[in-house]
Amino acid sequence: MRFLAVLGLSILLLLAALWLLELPFNFDFGLIFALILSYELFWFGLVYVLTLLKKNSNYNAVMLLGVWLFLVVLLPALGNVLINRFIAIPEAFSTTVTQREAYHEKWDMPKREAMEPFYQAYPQYRQFPIPENIYSNGWYYGMQFIADKAAEKDSKLLFEKLKRRQEVSKRLSYIIPSLLLQNTFNRIAETDLEDHIDYLESVKKYHQEISEFFYPCLFKGNSIDKKAWDDFPEFESDSNKTLSTNFK
Repeated sequence: MRFLAVLGLSILLLLAALWLLELPFNFDFGLIFALILSYELFWFGLVYVLTLLKKNSNYNAVMLLGVWLFLVVLLPALGNVLINRFIAIPEAFSTTVTQREAYHEKWDMPKREAMEPFYQAYPQYRQFPIPENIYSNGWYYGMQFIADKAAEKDSKLLFEKLKRRQEVSKRLSYIIPSLLLQNTFNRIAETDLEDHIDYLESVKKYHQEISEFFYPCLFKGNSIDKKAWDDFPEFESDSNKTLSTNFK
């Protein structure tokens, strides 16, 4: 009877969300209901197993509280500590430091020499002179590109370690019901770490597209007319993936 009451309340809340938030009644919605039902069955099944031991109510209450604390609080917290300990990410700091140092050290170098890494990536702009004694837009944004390239190794390591953390978290969730539920909800909502990484990757790609759009103006001194603005790149996020093709 208690199980039916909890299940009924869950269904009522889901239907209310379906109506108030105008959610689509689709596969994802059905999956959310199935996950909630499975989670409730797990805990009520655990209660049923404890009652088979025929202990007193105080014993059952303490045992259930202990199991809940272990599975919902202690075990996820321990997993998080271990992940942070064994997959440390110093690159989260070093990427920023490397990028800023690589940029600022170029101020003390001859501009033509400092621009060489940029010219290696974009040789078509080598023909446009960079004045040594005055500021130029080409030099400034070329320095930004060079600084980003200097931090590229740390940035790549950062993303690789974030992906490793996500993979370990997935594996841990197979033995931690609350974590499995949370990870699956995040996957459905496209708000987990994997989607965040995909979004950051798409931002990096868009940053390059915008830079390459403006480089001819910065180096050649061209103005941007209305026709050129019509060709301005649009942002497309790589994180917009359907659950049916991406959920595992």
